Amino acid sequence: MMPVVREAGRIALRHFRHVKGEQKPDRSPVSEADREVERFLVREIRERYPEHAVVGEEYGESGKGSVDYEWAIDPIDGTLSFLAEMPIWAVSVGLLFENRPVLGMVYAPVIEEFYCGSEETGAWLNDTQLILDRPNPICENSPLLAFSNAWKKMRLRFPGKVWCHGSAAVHLAMVAKGTVVGTICEPPLVWDIAAAAVIARQAGADVRFLSGGAMDTRAFTGHRSPQPVVAAHPAVIDELMAMMEWL
Repeated sequence: MMPVVREAGRIALRHFRHVKGEQKPDRSPVSEADREVERFLVREIRERYPEHAVVGEEYGESGKGSVDYEWAIDPIDGTLSFLAEMPIWAVSVGLLFENRPVLGMVYAPVIEEFYCGSEETGAWLNDTQLILDRPNPICENSPLLAFSNAWKKMRLRFPGKVWCHGSAAVHLAMVAKGTVVGTICEPPLVWDIAAAAVIARQAGADVRFLSGGAMDTRAFTGHRSPQPVVAAHPAVIDELMAMMEWL
């Protein structure tokens, strides 16, 4: 599936800087690029795995039944960044077995970063294996990634710098890369997090609900997490989470 995800990124790139945004009924942004990429991914998955279910951000669920495998697709995670012609957005494709993520691919084509991870292979960025061997310290210059309106929805006593790239998948992938202290995602949808959660965990990160328990997609309702999700190196995640309060 890696060549398929790369081709999906190339399709998105052809639209980048050349497409207008629209607003969905829930007021979230969408574009024809999102729709074309999702149609392509669904078609390719159907050809290769006709017995699997697929759920995507734009067209919902298909093939759901008694199957054990389901693909979760976010054709462009970070649509606002994409429409604003900013470089950090990604195609995110995850595979769940019995509703538990087991395989993930996150491709940010503008910056040429292809993340992938599975229980069998570990986590990778392009040709480099990702292993979190040491945590970033929490200090005044430490970078933390958060969602864009975190200041409205939570109290954050983090002493360092808080950034937002607009893509939960990329945020989690950067935790796996080891370049940030951690990330907090507002209650994500399964297609936002299924792929990147596998990558982060296989690199050695801890991925938890803000309440403290391990993030488990089997607890999602209607594809949405019941609470925010935090990811960080295991050595600092407790300290980091103690600085966060959901309002």
